[in-house]
Order: sequence, then C-alpha cells, then structure tokens
Amino acid sequence: MRKVALSALLLATIMIHCKFKDDYTNKIELNRTGLLSYYARQEYTPLDSNEFKKFKGLDFFPISTDYRASGQIIWLPQIQFIQLSHTGGDSRPYMKVAEIHFKFNNISYSLSAYQNEQLRMNRKLFVPFTDLTNGKTSYSGGRYLDVVYAPQSNTCEVDFNYAYAPACAHAHSFSCPVVPDVNRLNIEIPAGEKIKQ
Repeated sequence: MRKVALSALLLATIMIHCKFKDDYTNKIELNRTGLLSYYARQEYTPLDSNEFKKFKGLDFFPISTDYRASGQIIWLPQIQFIQLSHTGGDSRPYMKVAEIHFKFNNISYSLSAYQNEQLRMNRKLFVPFTDLTNGKTSYSGGRYLDVVYAPQSNTCEVDFNYAYAPACAHAHSFSCPVVPDVNRLNIEIPAGEKIKQ
C-alpha cells in the first residue's frame, strides 16, 4: 500500500513538473518537431535522394531562457529594397524593414530584419545572424530566426531557442540567403539548432 501511495505521489509530482515545465518548453519542442518533419517527410524535404538516405535527424542546444529577450522593433522610416545574396550565387529581393534591439546581460545588441511579401502577410520578420558558435557547434554559415510581431507593435520576443540552420546546411544544392555583415553578433549563442554530432 505504501508503494502504491509513493508511486501515486511520484506520478503526481511528474505530472505537475511537466505541466510547469510546459507551455514554453512544449512550444519549442513542437517547433523543433515541425522542423524535423520538413526534412524527414519525402513530400516536403529539400534533401536529394542520397542526402535523404543519410539524414540522421537534427540536433539542438538545451532549451534555455538565458537566450530569450524582449526586443524593440525600430521600423525604418523608408523601406529599403535590397537583393540578398544566396549561397547558390544568385540573389533574391527582400525588404529591409526594421532593426530589432535587445539586451543580453545588460549589453545591447541589434539585428536588421527583412521581409518578402509572404513574410509580410504572415507578420514575420526574417532575421539571419551569425555568432561565435558558427563553425564550432552550429552551422558555419549562420542561422535564422523568424520573429513574429503583432500589428502596429513596436515590441517582440527575441528567442534564440527557435534559431534554425538554413536548408543548405543539410541540402547542399539548396540556395539560402547569406547572412549580411550587419547581423554578425560577437557573442556565443548556444541556443537553437546545432551541428549534429
């Protein structure tokens, strides 16, 4: 009877812990599952047949709120139409629409944010960046963030737990936007997608 009571107590503790751990962690894990299915499902994957056979999944840094910050969106008074260079040697049109300012450990940082028509319709900002983990524990070419914002809002959440490697990190014939020089962070961000070990 005592073992049953202890088991019930343990189960209740685990359930409470999971619920507490929860929404935030669950959202990130769900996002990561979606990213994995993009590569693992033949109808969506950018991988060629040989890459698909060798694909062993994705790897991520542990989820940490240390790399989550409140951001301020500074909308540019004039949208700049630019051509973002891609890894395949081509370039594609984007709009440079904002800068996102945020702080880690009381140090201020900023990243330029871009949109195309689809991102604008979905109220997302495309934020490619590099940091000091690139080529060591994360993809050498940098990573991306899709930052969601509310209509007419000047604030957003900058959460590097959602950072992901471009498709060209896994599908070598894929052409991906190259990170602009203005978005090079001189810190390590061990959050989001990492190199598969």
